[in-house]
Amino acid sequence: LSEGQGLDLFWYLYGVYWSVTAMFSGASFLQPMNSLEAAFSLTFVVFGMLFGSTLISSVAAMLVDFQMLKRNRLEKMRTLRKFLQQHKVQPLLAVNIQDQVLDRMTAE
Repeated sequence: LSEGQGLDLFWYLYGVYWSVTAMFSGASFLQPMNSLEAAFSLTFVVFGMLFGSTLISSVAAMLVDFQMLKRNRLEKMRTLRKFLQQHKVQPLLAVNIQDQVLDRMTAE
């Protein structure tokens, strides 16, 4: 690369580095001084961004799975209560059955 092209590459990489760090980390404290430093810094900022977004999406997926499991469990217990009421099971026995089912569902 000629001197002019190298300087253009530096300013281009510097601009991309500044925009990415400003968008994701709020600021960049150490400024790159040449094209190699700018490319190196930009690479680590992009990897940090990917790691952070992957971590956040994994936590969000776990929360959604937990909510679905909880909703499924509540729906099954509601169905059981309805069944016990329709078949006129004695209240004390119905409570014992519900407790037993709930204990077994939480053990899974």
